[in-house]
Amino acid sequence: MAVRPFALLDDLRRAPPDELPAVLLVHVGEDSELQARVAEARGLLSQAPEAARPEMLALLVSSWLGGHWWRDGGVEDDHCQHATAECVAWRRSHATNVRPLGTVRRGDGRARALLFKLLFDEVLVPMATAGGNEGGVLACKLNRSR
Repeated sequence: MAVRPFALLDDLRRAPPDELPAVLLVHVGEDSELQARVAEARGLLSQAPEAARPEMLALLVSSWLGGHWWRDGGVEDDHCQHATAECVAWRRSHATNVRPLGTVRRGDGRARALLFKLLFDEVLVPMATAGGNEGGVLACKLNRSR
């Protein structure tokens, strides 16, 4: 697979769309659609039992990015083809290779993993550490001493 060369974000934004994977931009402060997803995840997951939150987050991310996909019967290939086509169309219509994560509607594994990681860090970690959780869903204790 071809790899995008390292470049500054402004240079990547100005470059015409190409066939390489999109540069997914994660900036919660400037991406209103991503802000809405963080808020929705926080609202839904705060009502859930603590032990169920990671699995519920995975289902939520899946539902936002085109539904569940699996390897049997070529469904994964179909999903990836649709995700790629949607991304290429978005990049061509916006004339850039840089795509805010909140705009992704059909995501491949890379977009799904990135969104899950962001929401885990922004939503689940603060929920688990609030109130001095000593090893709940995260199974760790944060120690900030030197």
